[in-house]
Amino acid sequence: MKRRRICRVFLTALLAAAGAAAFARQERGLQIKIQSSLVLVDMIATDAEGRFVADLRPEEIRLSEDGRRCEITSFELRDLGPDPTAAVARPGNEPGRAPGITLAFLLDLNSIGPTHLPQVKGAVSGFVRSRMRPQDRLMLAAGTSRSVIVQPPTGDLAAFLEALERIEAAGEPAGRLLRFGEELEILVLQMKSADLDPQMVCRNATSFGRQFIMEEEEQVRSACSALTEFVKEVGGLLGRKSVLFYSGGYRPKIGLVIQEILIRYFGGIALGHGDTTTLQIKSMLGALESATRMESHLQKMIEEANRARVSFYAVDARALIVHDEGRFRRTGPLAEELWREETSQPQNLLRDLASQTGGRWFFNSNDLALGIDGVYRDSARYYELGYVPAGRPAPGRRHRIELAVARPGVHLRYRESYFEPEPYDAERRALENAFKFPELFADFPVSAEVTRQGPNWKIEVLVPADRVRLVRAGERYRCDLSVYMALFDEAGNLYGGKPLSSKTYRLDFSAAQAADLGRFKNVTSAFQGRIAPGKYRLRVVVRQLPAAGTAALEKRITIE
Repeated sequence: MKRRRICRVFLTALLAAAGAAAFARQERGLQIKIQSSLVLVDMIATDAEGRFVADLRPEEIRLSEDGRRCEITSFELRDLGPDPTAAVARPGNEPGRAPGITLAFLLDLNSIGPTHLPQVKGAVSGFVRSRMRPQDRLMLAAGTSRSVIVQPPTGDLAAFLEALERIEAAGEPAGRLLRFGEELEILVLQMKSADLDPQMVCRNATSFGRQFIMEEEEQVRSACSALTEFVKEVGGLLGRKSVLFYSGGYRPKIGLVIQEILIRYFGGIALGHGDTTTLQIKSMLGALESATRMESHLQKMIEEANRARVSFYAVDARALIVHDEGRFRRTGPLAEELWREETSQPQNLLRDLASQTGGRWFFNSNDLALGIDGVYRDSARYYELGYVPAGRPAPGRRHRIELAVARPGVHLRYRESYFEPEPYDAERRALENAFKFPELFADFPVSAEVTRQGPNWKIEVLVPADRVRLVRAGERYRCDLSVYMALFDEAGNLYGGKPLSSKTYRLDFSAAQAADLGRFKNVTSAFQGRIAPGKYRLRVVVRQLPAAGTAALEKRITIE
């Protein structure tokens, strides 16, 4: 088998101790220079009754980017067996045991108060206790203005539950808008029943509304910042990245509602200064400008999620929302109108976040575990499609993806757009996480053999030849195979201050050569050189492009 090295991948700076206890720990990361034009799309296919359709063929799928038809170059059903009794053996994993999935939970403490947090924690705890398998991994984050990784990916159920129990509410966020409406109605009643200056009442109400809008905008900004931070952390994990997002949601357009209400109540009052009351209220509130800024924060966060192939499964942590008729008979129609906005706007935001990232949403139910079951099933069975876009890459540009299926009655769910990432960022992050958490990356088998040859040591990495994923490109079959090796001493320091080896090979075969590849047992990459005596942890990461398979291993070795 002929292999031709076409480039060297540069890894600089020090790797942090790859067995770090948490993402939050300060780490010195990989700096990687590598590029692939392949775009990967996760696709969920269901029938009219919501059951997964597992027998689709690539010729049944039509894929377009920005309205231009694209050829699907890779098409694979990822079946990780959500039910342990139905688990199937997969190469690279223990016989008879399905590979695990990683469930990431994010609790938005900005919008989940002490009233609902116990119910959220109970739903998460109950589900993982009953459904988690030994090969699954759980990840937990919570935060307000920033996301804090409470528990990095772990298979230790007790550690996860202990981390979940430590999370505390930041305050009671619910009902702010309703209270604003009630206080506004009191102001209006006072204006009508007492000798109060209408101009003063209007200015006070508008000032109160402006303060509310500014507070809401800051909530949205900080929430989007926390979500973006979390997306970057999970973006490099293997396979479908699905995040269970528990939140009470936000109201990015509430300023426009407040503006409409104030104009309705005070539109006939002259405030002076020459402008109409309507123009002055709009100017004082700044509602349109605020809504535009909040929408920009949300779209940038969604763009980041689509760059990282992260899907959000949004669960309204307020559970079942009940209309309190008695309260509204006491307070009046304005409070009821704002209550409806406080209910619907957060759900609209959560729905947009889920639908635009290929996830799902779960509202108005006291069973807060429904979302977990949904993400669990979607993470365990999905299609992974790959294609190479026509034209030259344009970093930062948004591209629209459209998938259509020829089979009647089948519904497809997928991310509907992506943004061209900055060069190398996605690959760099994937490799950083593979070195941090090698146990999570087992897309294909990989092994390492260490032997002594005179004064030198030889480390040979082996990938079974029949697990090399060649992708058809016209009449050729290709795969770029990148192999990284690094040694860490017992203190977690990178041996020599740099990786032992980093190589990329291009496999470029005709159809006959590709078929002949199966005659070989392994594809190998080797390092040979002197290593100081000591005990080390060898970490190996192998990455296949454009099929985007990743495998990693850790092996303890002793150099004498």
